[in-house]
Amino acid sequence: IPGTTAAVIPMEQMKANEQSILESIKADVKTATTRKEGLCSMISNLENRQKNAFEKLSSLEEQLAAGRGNKEKIQTQIELRQHVWRRNGIAVWLGTGTVFHDKESFKHFLPNYGIGYRWEFKKDMNIRLDVGFGRKGEMGFTFNVNEAF
Repeated sequence: IPGTTAAVIPMEQMKANEQSILESIKADVKTATTRKEGLCSMISNLENRQKNAFEKLSSLEEQLAAGRGNKEKIQTQIELRQHVWRRNGIAVWLGTGTVFHDKESFKHFLPNYGIGYRWEFKKDMNIRLDVGFGRKGEMGFTFNVNEAF
């Protein structure tokens, strides 16, 4: 064919090109395999961590159940709630209580007292903010909707 040129590739060069392509494919497969193994290892690690977390949670639940299993609780409280102005009020309380499982531990009562602010959100529904104190300087805050009783 006049005016056209054809490139003739020697057989050795074709084999070298094929070999280069095969080596490139092998490297890609090796990289993909390594990545797959890494992902499988990560998934296995996550599954083990999840299993360990569930085991720890079950253990904690068992410990809590065992700790509560044979204990009784007695508590008493007196509270004064006073309307102050419009929808605002205060509350003060004094109480004591104990947790016991036999006669020996029944004698350890813990006192508590506190003060709280009440805002009447609507009729018979208060927003409450309380601060309470214990015998050895313990202190706690609560925020709640409605009254405890």
